[in-house]
Amino acid sequence: MKALIIGLDGATFDIIEPLVEAGRLPHLATLMARGVYGPLESTLPPVSGAAWVSFMTGKQPGRHGILGFTQHDLSRYDGFSQTVVRSDMYAGQTLFDILSERGLRVSAYRVPMTYPVWPINGEMVAGHPTPDRRRAFTYPAYLADRIGPIMLLSNDEIRGAGVEDELRDARFQTDVMIRYMRQAIRSGRFDLVMGVTGISDGFQHKFWKYYDPSHPCYTAEEGKRWGTAIEQGYAMLDEMVGALAADLDEEWFIYIISDHGGGPRPPWQFNTNAWLHQQGWLRLVAGAGGRRTTYKLVKRVTDRFSNPFRQWVKRRLPERLRKQVTQMRQYGGLIDWHQTRAYRVPLYSFVEGIHLNVVGRQPAGCVQPGAEYERLREEIIAALQEVRDPRTGEPIVERAWPREALYAGPYLDRIPDIVFQMRSQYAGGGEMDGLVSPTPRSYLEHFSGDHTLEGIFILAGPSVCSGMRLTHARLIDVVPTVLYSLNQPIPEDMDGRVLLEAFVPDHVADHPVEYAAPVGPDLSEATDDQGLSPEEEAGILETLRELGYVE
Repeated sequence: MKALIIGLDGATFDIIEPLVEAGRLPHLATLMARGVYGPLESTLPPVSGAAWVSFMTGKQPGRHGILGFTQHDLSRYDGFSQTVVRSDMYAGQTLFDILSERGLRVSAYRVPMTYPVWPINGEMVAGHPTPDRRRAFTYPAYLADRIGPIMLLSNDEIRGAGVEDELRDARFQTDVMIRYMRQAIRSGRFDLVMGVTGISDGFQHKFWKYYDPSHPCYTAEEGKRWGTAIEQGYAMLDEMVGALAADLDEEWFIYIISDHGGGPRPPWQFNTNAWLHQQGWLRLVAGAGGRRTTYKLVKRVTDRFSNPFRQWVKRRLPERLRKQVTQMRQYGGLIDWHQTRAYRVPLYSFVEGIHLNVVGRQPAGCVQPGAEYERLREEIIAALQEVRDPRTGEPIVERAWPREALYAGPYLDRIPDIVFQMRSQYAGGGEMDGLVSPTPRSYLEHFSGDHTLEGIFILAGPSVCSGMRLTHARLIDVVPTVLYSLNQPIPEDMDGRVLLEAFVPDHVADHPVEYAAPVGPDLSEATDDQGLSPEEEAGILETLRELGYVE
């Protein structure tokens, strides 16, 4: 048996199903009718850095330690080390390594979080983020010359690209992906062929304001001109799926997945630190009033500009001044850390963290570990459930958890003590004045779409049920299911499960799930001070800044 996995980063059934019903995505429609499909629960937070690593390993973030594109360092009060996540932080424990160790051959094309590439039994082309989005970084190295450019637009060019430029770049990307993956399938050399494209996610981020008449930045004129851009992107992806599926015979399974879904960017921000200050758990330094006004002015002025322009200005500032501007935007210099018991750790959009300032753990810790820590955490979680929007009286927080309720493993200390999810109209905010503030217009203009928790899962192939909708699939379940479909045992340290309900009962009865010892090295002692050159680190950070993932 063999498997083809096509990753459509950020794809959502909210767009796919209406287009399927309209007959505009015939190849995805065929696979949904032939097999099973349904929403795919992402990670918390639903950001690609955490999600794709969780996919590759079949493990939740507590077992691999990745919550985003940069490493969290909770010994620092800003929560981030600015160390770019590298593949060597989890390589050796992925689907590609498991199959390689067992003698199966793998072709992996642009799966996110695979830079730098590493040796597997087959071929690998690094996925986002890389130092140069146009260049193929490959194992073996000679593949790069065979593939050539994988995108048309550079980081500088994509920053100012309009819809027509993006559509042209998307067509180029899909053509290259089809050519490479079709060659891998037709060669007969590989047991697993996988490729990922970010077109769906990128189009939703940039063009949701043209697609959705309810978006705050929607205009009838732009909607008329560019309102079908996202749908055109999905149509290209459907063509790609059809081209690759056409080369499969009866021994192939085909999986279509996304790491998270997509939707409109929340129009409101819940200012976590402002709320903690109101509750008395966060204190400001004495005499902060005047500085607070200055910080607020700096943030409001810089928020008027789109993220690419803001980053362009910051790159031209001296290092010391650049750091000062970042600190002012985050209000970090106003907080009295010796008197603050809890503070915000941004995770992603509508998922936020709160970390307690614990004696012996943080530089100015004031909360005693043990009973005081547990009591305070319970108080904050209970209070979060009662937060109401002063404008409407509606609840803001959907759910809040102690970190152990969501995660387990050697990397638990990289996760904030409290994790909470807000309702869909709210994202985390950094203002210190007011519980709720509108999302800055420049944010909504530049990235009008955002992530949602539900991605997509489609599976067709031998012994798979037909036309059935799944309801409880998770991203971490995909790799165990892929291994099962390839008649491979599941490493016993995976958090995901085999989606047995996707297969016909007779097949399940004849093929019970088997388990095996964990694969790969113990990476829990890995350090952050190795791997990338300064030039590589700078190139990747530049890409992430342009996308708004880091300041």
